Amino acid sequence: MNPSWKHELQTFVDELMEHVYQWPVHERSTIRILQLIERKQRQIDRSHFPDYGCYFLQLAQIIDHFLHAALDQSADLSWFCKYWETFDKENKLKLNNVIIEEKDNQRTFKKFVLQRDETAINYYCKSAIQCSYHMFQSPPDRIETFHLLSGQFHTEWSNTSIPS
Repeated sequence: MNPSWKHELQTFVDELMEHVYQWPVHERSTIRILQLIERKQRQIDRSHFPDYGCYFLQLAQIIDHFLHAALDQSADLSWFCKYWETFDKENKLKLNNVIIEEKDNQRTFKKFVLQRDETAINYYCKSAIQCSYHMFQSPPDRIETFHLLSGQFHTEWSNTSIPS
């Protein structure tokens, strides 16, 4: 079975994120990101799209929203989590292609997605919480998704517990 056009674009976005978030924040510029996009878009299999209009429209929306999000330099510290997995065989969780940001002693997990799939969002939240406990011995303060087709951030989970 051929991957869908949304899967093709999600893979494209994940690869962009991996490259862009390896660069120091001061080296993330519009022109540098656009050059990377130009190189990476050659790898997209356009045969998965219903037509070229769909391809170019979706790609333009993604590029616009991705640029705004990637050039946001408000975080004190951010890094790209390519892959993390639990060792627990009974409750296996995986987390991939996520940005972890710290600002004002607040930790946020962010994932760039094309569509809102409730099952995938729930799995992402469980995995992010478990990953945060593993890495930082505490849950994240927020778990967010950034929807590249709409350009909107959604807070999927927030740690509202009051410290004792």
